[in-house]
Amino acid sequence: MMQNKCGEAVQVWLQYVQFAVNHIKTADDVESVRVLFERAVSVAGQHVSKGSLIWTAYRQFECSLLQHLETEGVDCSRQRDICVGLFFRQLSLPLLDTQDTYNLFLEWSSSRLPNIPSLAMDNIKLAVQHTLKELLQILPFEDALNIQHLNDE
Repeated sequence: MMQNKCGEAVQVWLQYVQFAVNHIKTADDVESVRVLFERAVSVAGQHVSKGSLIWTAYRQFECSLLQHLETEGVDCSRQRDICVGLFFRQLSLPLLDTQDTYNLFLEWSSSRLPNIPSLAMDNIKLAVQHTLKELLQILPFEDALNIQHLNDE
């Protein structure tokens, strides 16, 4: 039952942040949405099977801001750092889509971070491998919770 409630919380947070994003009118609104996303990932972002939905929405929000800044021709190094930080934070959590997120990061970074040292990329790869090992350890418990949830219905 708790697993189901956590999954529902992810959906509620996702709807909440999407509502807030759709109502941005000022720079202060952008900051308010960031605060809201931070609350969402702290509450629901660690849900193994659904937490990535929150992280993906957050990343898409920040990366769309980056894309906008790039088209404006202004310095966007701070915004790029925000996007990289979100990738790293998500990749450090054992979530079901870790490999897909890593692949997306590799694709994204090849065009946005062409000068990233190979040592840094190697360290990121090692961190992701560690996260995937954690995920493999957690999956049996997640499966048991899902089976219990189905039996409770």
